[in-house]
Amino acid sequence: GGVGPLTGGYANYGLSVQHGAELAAKEINAAGGVNGKMLEVQFQDSQGDPESAVAAYGKLMDWGMNVSLGAVLSGETASVVAAAKADDMFIMETTGSADKCIDGNDKAFRVCFNDPAQGTASANYIADNNLGKKIAVFYQSDIDYSAGLYETFTQQAAARGLEIVAQQSFTDGTKTDFSTQINAIRNSGCDLVFIPIYAASMIIILGSAILAESILFALALVLGLLLAVLSLLVLVSVRISPPRSANRRYILASAA
Repeated sequence: GGVGPLTGGYANYGLSVQHGAELAAKEINAAGGVNGKMLEVQFQDSQGDPESAVAAYGKLMDWGMNVSLGAVLSGETASVVAAAKADDMFIMETTGSADKCIDGNDKAFRVCFNDPAQGTASANYIADNNLGKKIAVFYQSDIDYSAGLYETFTQQAAARGLEIVAQQSFTDGTKTDFSTQINAIRNSGCDLVFIPIYAASMIIILGSAILAESILFALALVLGLLLAVLSLLVLVSVRISPPRSANRRYILASAA
């Protein structure tokens, strides 16, 4: 059984995990199951709320769940992992990436990379490939994923000799207009922007940046789930034709 936001603003992430798990179970069952036993998958809606996630976990226990896929978002994952400890439930966490979201339960395991690994790898990639020396960071301060990557990225960037020339942020309540932040970034003298956010906000940011005539290209770092047990890091390059005066490069890190 699994828990995640199947409704609300983060439903696309919860539904992706649910559909991946269901597809995996279907293929495994078609191949004869596990030692001849068929898999059943059930997901419960957390609405992206940690307290609702615990209630959803309880419903799965009442259903007779044998193995938990944990939860989708890091905050709700921490709540489910804590609640599951008393039940001695095995947890195979698929997408909760905050560093400590599975701490405190020795039956909880994570199959995706954590936030420190992503932030560190991003800084190393920029430095190793000489993509820029003056870096601006634009992140969402009220979600664990974005704030976690921001913290570890800036630490590793400093260790690799990259200069952070601008730090801009937004929250869920202010993600309708990014013109102020985009202008501040454009005026910072940066030659690359690191943006570790969810995909929905990326659309608005990318549009604002294009209007600001400041993008040479965008590199999207996509966090995805393959089936229910495999996490992949996919680098997607997107080239945009700017005015001749534009001379900045953006790395957009987006979780999809």
